[in-house]
Amino acid sequence: MHSHITEALNEGSMTALIMLDLSVAFDVIDHPILLKRLEFSFGIKKEALTWVKSYLADRTQCVSVANKHRQM
Repeated sequence: MHSHITEALNEGSMTALIMLDLSVAFDVIDHPILLKRLEFSFGIKKEALTWVKSYLADRTQCVSVANKHRQM
């Protein structure tokens, strides 16, 4: 990421980086409602909306303690 930003700045392009920690944020919200709000209320479309849909789909967590695994 750093090299892409540096290259863009060297070319005189404006750059922006947005970083989000979404690890817990989506556990308490209805995903279909969130996706509709993002699209219709905030104008999130195309690749960005596809990325969010992908992030929300079929995610699992696994915790390992002392070689004992538990799927969540």
